[in-house]
Amino acid sequence: MTTRPLTVRQVAERVGISRYAVYDAIRDGKLIALRFSPKLIRVEVAEVERWLSGASTKWGALPSASSTESPLSDTETRQASSADASLGLEQSRKRERSSIDSFAAGKL
Repeated sequence: MTTRPLTVRQVAERVGISRYAVYDAIRDGKLIALRFSPKLIRVEVAEVERWLSGASTKWGALPSASSTESPLSDTETRQASSADASLGLEQSRKRERSSIDSFAAGKL
């Protein structure tokens, strides 16, 4: 049985990152996406798994989507979340909106 491709939002939720980070990975060629139209973008589950197997962060390797264990302790996860929050919600929203708009316009 084949699985349905994921939306950018589903990829972000599955991996635990923002949508704009997913758009950045697609733009940079690190994550291969199916682009049906400027606003209809899907990513195969196998591609997400491939991307995760080679991805890393400053805290270590990202967990695979099928993994149940986090490579980060609860404290490290809270610290990472706190660091992300310090970027500022408004700045994050602007960057996400800009990435989405650029991607939709075909500039990425």
